[in-house]
Amino acid sequence: MYNLTVSNTAGITSQVSALTTNNLTVSSIGKFYVDPGKSITVGAILANAAGVSGLTLKANVAGNSSIMHNTAGISATVQSYMARGDWRLISAPVSGQSVSSFASAAKSDMAVTTSGSPIYYGFRTYNEGVNDWYSFFTADSLASYGNFLVGTGYAGRRATLANAVYPSQDYVVYAGTLETADVYAPVTRNATNRGWNCVGNPYASPIAFNSSADAVNNFITINSDLSNLDPSYSAMYVWNDGIQYTTYTNASDMSFVPVGSAFFVRAAMGVSSVLFTSAMRYLTSDVSFRSANINWTGFDLIATTTAGKLSTSIKMNSKMTDRLDVSYDAGLLRVSNSLALYTHLINNSAVDFAVQCLTDTFAVEKIIPVGLDLTIGGTVTFATQKLTLPEGVSVSLEDLVTGTFTTLDSPDSNYKVDLPMNTVGTNRFFLHLNQKNTDTNTPIGSVKIAVNIVANKINIIGSVGANATASIFSANGVLEGKYALKNSSLNSLSSTSLKTGFYIMVVESEKGKVAKKFRL
Repeated sequence: MYNLTVSNTAGITSQVSALTTNNLTVSSIGKFYVDPGKSITVGAILANAAGVSGLTLKANVAGNSSIMHNTAGISATVQSYMARGDWRLISAPVSGQSVSSFASAAKSDMAVTTSGSPIYYGFRTYNEGVNDWYSFFTADSLASYGNFLVGTGYAGRRATLANAVYPSQDYVVYAGTLETADVYAPVTRNATNRGWNCVGNPYASPIAFNSSADAVNNFITINSDLSNLDPSYSAMYVWNDGIQYTTYTNASDMSFVPVGSAFFVRAAMGVSSVLFTSAMRYLTSDVSFRSANINWTGFDLIATTTAGKLSTSIKMNSKMTDRLDVSYDAGLLRVSNSLALYTHLINNSAVDFAVQCLTDTFAVEKIIPVGLDLTIGGTVTFATQKLTLPEGVSVSLEDLVTGTFTTLDSPDSNYKVDLPMNTVGTNRFFLHLNQKNTDTNTPIGSVKIAVNIVANKINIIGSVGANATASIFSANGVLEGKYALKNSSLNSLSSTSLKTGFYIMVVESEKGKVAKKFRL
């Protein structure tokens, strides 16, 4: 490495993908620019006598630039790409900047109302207490808010049409002190069904979010280990300007949080902060939320509705279980209570999951409850995307109402159905994962049974074998009861404690195991 001193007024621009220097000194008359998509690493001392006007990290549609250093108290200007007309979750990569100076700046060009009083800015913060956004900032509320809270996320929207002063501006501008220390971002959880907080990258470099990006120093692993996140929601939720959030976990591809970007997390009960560490910073030019791939099998289940396209993910790995895998499984962050697609865990969960991880062994068929909330009803087409199944495994969708099974093993396979209004919950559709050439009603081993309902009895007809048990699960995967069975061709169980609806019975004995669906 070498030393670099900048004292000319014209400025120096890094022209390589990653510039590494031992010491960087910007004099009081110097300027140093880091080009969009480029990065600089300062190994020892960073000095910027020129203040925010001396060191500038530039950005455009090609990406942000970034800096890695460990000298505290350095001021700089940080640009962050932000397209016009779309809402984005943003986070200040500097401390000491007032929200008012940012939101009202001509270069930021935040959207504003064109008439009425007061004028509202396209800028707001999240209120965990009521699970919704606060009102839009006005000039008065901006002035009273003070500085950006480091590590806190905000929602912002730039004006759709460019202004005359900066017609080609495609970024917003932050000016303040670069963070180098660990940051504890405040979060709250005021009720069992809340805990959603908008937090963001506090650094002028990307940070590793999951273990694929960095095995140790990543946001989700550190905060999960500290029990800062709700175990069923240990994930990052990113707004994609659609009808649902994109969910990232340790089962996702290599995931980073770009400069100036924010996301949602769900805090655990009693937690007051989440932790960003300086070791999470990533030594490269700016990146997107996701890059590269890792070796998982699985698929996305897609439901195309008249209201839009929904998706939920199933992922498989030998290290996963069919129970809750913390920081790999992730519950759903809802945009709407009337439109959602999700799954429930196989054995026991009332949580609606956006990402569910399973073992990649299939000695026993896996039956996964699928939830679809579509209160307006209408035609729905189910299909799979990003399909990479383990060798010899098939996936099919069961519709309990029509009694049909549809194989979804290829890109052109789908299941289309007309649904009534107020369709809600997991009582109709189930995914089946099993060995190919095995019918979904065929048992593993030699257990062959039928189930019929007579009055208040559930009759299990067929030879179940020795040491047999029957486990009954509700449609949402909750275990309703487990019963010992006789080695007989007829067993009867009482149904008086069960409500009307769909159930799954799993019969297991020395002869094998089989799952059957029935309805009361």
